[in-house]
Amino acid sequence: MDLIRAFIAISIPPAVQNMVENIQDRFKQIRAPIRWVKPSNLHLTLKFLGNITEEQIEGAKKCLKEAGQGVNSFTLKTTETGGFPNLNYPRVLWLGFSDPDGQLYKLVENIELQLQKIGFQRESRKFTPHLTIGRIKSSKGKKDFIRMLHKEKNVSCDDICVTCFKLIKSDLKPSGPEYSVLHTFNLKKAV
Repeated sequence: MDLIRAFIAISIPPAVQNMVENIQDRFKQIRAPIRWVKPSNLHLTLKFLGNITEEQIEGAKKCLKEAGQGVNSFTLKTTETGGFPNLNYPRVLWLGFSDPDGQLYKLVENIELQLQKIGFQRESRKFTPHLTIGRIKSSKGKKDFIRMLHKEKNVSCDDICVTCFKLIKSDLKPSGPEYSVLHTFNLKKAV
């Protein structure tokens, strides 16, 4: 039985991809060992499903259609760059978002509730809307990295207008992950 590595996400428009590329270029100047996410691969993950069967994919599609029905299209705003797990020992460089209308959090909660019905575990961590833009491979250059992180903390870019979300397949390749959209779910038009 073939398993499909899958997740649920929101696509990122070119303007934000370009902004991330500019942030990455500034961080590359400090020569810290960071594995960068290709801007074309950026996405806002709503839930990682893991390796699942074709049957689970079909069940998830029905649940996700239901999850999106009560949610209006919405706007996200870029807020800041940061590091997980914290700014003193960052392992992941991220770009954060705010959800002024609360629709993103409503969508994530709906997704969790619907997928729970077919046996998917609820995420234990609090949802933090972010894009992973780089993964820190070692502590080499850590002081310079943290200094740059504080300098580059506040960012702003065009708002992201979210009208849909996607079920995405991830194929892990030596050159990095390759993503393909399995299904797109439209949100209600905001009135």
